[in-house]
Amino acid sequence: MLKKLAFAILFINRLFCYISAILSIFLMCLIVFDIFSRLFLNMSIEGTPIFARNAVVGMTFLALPWLTWERKHLRSDLVLSRTKGMLKKILEGMAGIVTTVMLSLYSYALLKPTINAFRFNETDVEGTTFIPLAPFYVICLLGCVLGVLGSLSVFRRKAKAKDMPEAQTPLTGFEI
Repeated sequence: MLKKLAFAILFINRLFCYISAILSIFLMCLIVFDIFSRLFLNMSIEGTPIFARNAVVGMTFLALPWLTWERKHLRSDLVLSRTKGMLKKILEGMAGIVTTVMLSLYSYALLKPTINAFRFNETDVEGTTFIPLAPFYVICLLGCVLGVLGSLSVFRRKAKAKDMPEAQTPLTGFEI
């Protein structure tokens, strides 16, 4: 049962990451079209700045669960590569605990604004463009909750890997 749940969460994490990539391509095209319409048509696409401002936050939180699940979020690899033994395990454990606690606190902090966004129909306004904020709050909340689950999964995999010999982590295609 736990394995099926892990596969479902992994599927959702990947799906969110792909949606984030598609959204970033759409945003990139929208900004380019907006610039060209300003240059050649002397008019802009209304709502582009406000959509860009909110979409960047959404893209970040859509990709966050996958990055946490794969342990590809920002870490201090320089420090970890120079440490060995017990100190390395302590630093990795502290990084995992800090990630889990921070995402848990952020999830809790997002509950009230998300509920209020739905209750009061909050919108971000620019000119005559009204963009509802509730979807962006939901994306951030789901991203944080799935990030917590990903972080807990990393702890579970680490505990399971203690019994197995150390192997090199397979590449996922997201390495830089």
